[in-house]
Amino acid sequence: ASKFVHIQVTAEQGDADAQFLLGLMYLSGRFVEQEVPSGLHWISLAAEQQHEKAQQTLADLSFEGQLIKRDLSVAEHWYRALSEQGSRWAQFRLGFIYASGGDGVQRNCGKAVEQFSQVGDDVALGNVAWILATCPEAEYRDGNKAVELSLKLLKVNENDPTNLDNLAAAYAEVGDFGA
Repeated sequence: ASKFVHIQVTAEQGDADAQFLLGLMYLSGRFVEQEVPSGLHWISLAAEQQHEKAQQTLADLSFEGQLIKRDLSVAEHWYRALSEQGSRWAQFRLGFIYASGGDGVQRNCGKAVEQFSQVGDDVALGNVAWILATCPEAEYRDGNKAVELSLKLLKVNENDPTNLDNLAAAYAEVGDFGA
């Protein structure tokens, strides 16, 4: 119990690492009885001090609806903070949030393309191609760019079903049904 008391006292003194650790203990029920509200309280205090792991924990819990109700606006807040610190995972998740919208976040294909483009890996670029081909907001659709990007991605992995779907959607957007 002395280690727990030390962590608790250090957390109460404002140490972000101790706050995060104490929060995880309460969330998981390790070494203490599980108390989700207490866990969220301590992790939130650490996150407010720019503790990256605390910010990611709050973002992921809110995004996935684990232990707490799914809330994309809370997830967006923390992923945005992480994105500004260069987190590619946060940028990918923001892209997904903006592409789909819901739970208090407006769909915004432009922001989704921006976030996925910053990530830049093949999966994220595949998402860009899909958005360019299928976004309900006409001003963000660009079938020709989607075709170009999909063909480029298929050169890397020619049998990837997701990239084939993206290419089909892109051809449909440009009205080329014979390709």
